Amino acid sequence: VFLNSVMQYPVVFCGHILTPLDACLFTQINGGNCISLALSQGYGWAGEVTLKFIFEKLFSVEPGCGYPEHRKVSQQQSRRTLINISQRVHLPFEVIVEKMDEDIVKKVLKFPAVWDLLDVESIEDDRLRDVLMKRHKG
Repeated sequence: VFLNSVMQYPVVFCGHILTPLDACLFTQINGGNCISLALSQGYGWAGEVTLKFIFEKLFSVEPGCGYPEHRKVSQQQSRRTLINISQRVHLPFEVIVEKMDEDIVKKVLKFPAVWDLLDVESIEDDRLRDVLMKRHKG
């Protein structure tokens, strides 16, 4: 569910990572910027070792460098195409909040501790900060 929901935003590319090999290939081939970990699957005894190896592999190679080497150019072209599509078809978060049904947004923003957790005053994106403040007061 997390993977599907985060990929609704422009230029967010999420991979479902189960193993260190998944992490390594996801970084090299997809050059993604978000991961979804199935922490309820395979994280019993020594699960912290698997998690450590996943993060080591995730950050051990240049994102989007390609694998195998002879596929580098075509993979990078595909990546640029996906970025272009994502930017055209997904809405920025502030637009989603602005267009969302007011009753839903109000319930979320008024839910105990949500507003404090968001720390809206510290949001650098002026438009997002203004939309959240407007919806919170509305």
